[in-house]
Amino acid sequence: HVLYLGKITDPESLPQAVEGFAKQIAQQDDYLWTNDVVFVLGESERPEHRELLRGQYENYSVRSAVLSVIASEPKVEDREWFLEGLEAPLVEGVLASAKALQQLGPGDDPAALFSLLFAAQRLNRASREFEAREVIMKILTETLKDDFGFVFGKEGHQPQAEAMSKVAEALNTRYPEIAKQQLGQLADQLSRVMTLAEDVDTPGNPERGRSIFEKRACARCHGGRKALGPDLSGVSKRFSRCDLITSIVNPDQNVSNRYQTTMIVTDEGKSYAGIIVYQSVDGLILRDAESRTWRFEAPEIELKRQLPNSLMPAGLLKDITAEELADLLAYLESL
Repeated sequence: HVLYLGKITDPESLPQAVEGFAKQIAQQDDYLWTNDVVFVLGESERPEHRELLRGQYENYSVRSAVLSVIASEPKVEDREWFLEGLEAPLVEGVLASAKALQQLGPGDDPAALFSLLFAAQRLNRASREFEAREVIMKILTETLKDDFGFVFGKEGHQPQAEAMSKVAEALNTRYPEIAKQQLGQLADQLSRVMTLAEDVDTPGNPERGRSIFEKRACARCHGGRKALGPDLSGVSKRFSRCDLITSIVNPDQNVSNRYQTTMIVTDEGKSYAGIIVYQSVDGLILRDAESRTWRFEAPEIELKRQLPNSLMPAGLLKDITAEELADLLAYLESL
């Protein structure tokens, strides 16, 4: 239906078509939301349609799309959502959140500046990531009144570790207590999830777990023939529950060489990041986190660098409940 909607040339028909989607959503408790449907409703200015979209913010599989829509007209009351959006699994959500924060400002909370820094440090692999990083760095340089030697534009489409270190040093010096809290958050998150797993005293429901697996966008990279991440069949026989949870909370901790991210910079100065799915002396094929496939001939590859981190985003379990965790683990153990 989204494909048909794209063929509508009469602008007066669009509201009627959007209302058709809204009615279908209202009639189905288990309506399957997709990014396309989010963008369709985003065409509407009706408050009830906006509320439908906002209600899907907790749906990880479409969170980036929801952020993109509400960021088009950012509101102060949504600032916390945009700060959380800096950790969105897709770069589109990060970019939309960064642009919204640029309009609203990061606010008075120093922790927001650390969130911006951590996002900037992660965005170092592809053109869209560099675009989002530049928006974030404009916020940080203007707020902290220092350029930190950061290079904007195509010349700066590289990690720029020295500039990132200078920003981190400035924030650590200015807000030492906040810095200490931020550093301990990942360890606290892992400890919290481990405690949840130990306290679960009832078996989980694999079917509900499958729904969580899909809503948190796990199926995007771990399902189907074109899966970007490792096959999870029999994963509970290869890894303990503790190892599984650790890998989800902190996917960068122990990344197999096969699944490490590779950054490609072309002779035109464009950069891409993903997993190499085919490679020969003539070139290679790269698949990114959005399942797009890119082919590069050997002569056009200016730089190829393997990064130690994973394409999988961290923080996927940070707000999970004990029941949801039990269901998710039951689903993984059923594969």
